[in-house]
Amino acid sequence: MTTFVYLEIASTLRGRIAQGEFAANRLPSERDLTTQFGVQRATVRRALKELEREGLVVRDITRRGTFINTRSRTAAESKNSSAAHASIALIIGRARDTTAPGDIARGLSQVANTQDRSVIWFDLPAHCGHAEAEVPDACDLMARGIGAAVVWPDVPAPVERLRALREAMPLVLLDRRVPGFESDFVGIDDFAGGRTVTEHLLDVGHRRIGFLSVASHASTVQARCRGWAAALGAVKIEARPEWILHRDNSNGEITASDEEALELFLGGGELSGVGASPLDAVVCANDTVAAGLIRYLNASGRRVGEDVAVTGFGNTFPALLEAVGLTTIAQPFEALGRMAAEILIARLTGQEMPFPREVEVPVKLIVRRSCGSEGK
Repeated sequence: MTTFVYLEIASTLRGRIAQGEFAANRLPSERDLTTQFGVQRATVRRALKELEREGLVVRDITRRGTFINTRSRTAAESKNSSAAHASIALIIGRARDTTAPGDIARGLSQVANTQDRSVIWFDLPAHCGHAEAEVPDACDLMARGIGAAVVWPDVPAPVERLRALREAMPLVLLDRRVPGFESDFVGIDDFAGGRTVTEHLLDVGHRRIGFLSVASHASTVQARCRGWAAALGAVKIEARPEWILHRDNSNGEITASDEEALELFLGGGELSGVGASPLDAVVCANDTVAAGLIRYLNASGRRVGEDVAVTGFGNTFPALLEAVGLTTIAQPFEALGRMAAEILIARLTGQEMPFPREVEVPVKLIVRRSCGSEGK
């Protein structure tokens, strides 16, 4: 049971107290609260101790119960009202390679504005200009009137700092989970996306399909790779290790030092020559990787969509990708922002909800000419 749960229970009880729900100013017994919230008694006691520390309730051993401190009720109502209009922090980098941050901000604001809340975008240092961001200090956020946060975490993420932020306020992680850390989460069904795009390549006749990525440590990339392997396995094609290439270059560009490894990969594990069986398609982990591969294929005299089919993942620059003709998986980032806002507002207003709440938004295949199957 995480420390966030007792804070969630305390927040719920605080709201119910402010609404005058409890008769005779007496809270339910610890046993009843344990049943209501589905937690262990130790968690309920910790929540009650938090309310007692605030001066909101008193524990009366003589009367064997927990009672509302009527002298502090006005303060409690004020605190609850303040939480009802707390701002939401969006902690995400202004990435160069995707429109995702802006799309997420738009979706987040759409929901927050209907609840008279503001969204504050913290453009913190990001890794190589991508969306991943450093985790800010919780005290700094609270000093700015922030009551909840949405974070697209860097990898590896600072777990202790995330824990401190989660204990201070409701928190939603975007796009990727953090090993060893529990939190509300909103992301893409990356496994389904990897499987769907590979199934499309199989449907139009490709059989030697590779997987190309950067940032192999990211959970999103790993899930897409598993989806690729599952699609091949379903038609009895082995997902061979030599058909996978994880590169270290995080910006998707093909450098001179990459070329030998890339040629071996495109050759299906063999350098080009008599008897070689090259790949006829490549599933790329994102659109930036796909763009870099397309440039390399063009420069090396290979025809994209004829000699080698290429697919991406993201579709965050749809007009540009339409011009390039890249088949890809569309990620609905605006919908992610809306869902994250709905979860945070529910937490802030004390609505009952399982913890952690994890949501994976469905993806959509966009077929273009880069796999030689436009319109099929």
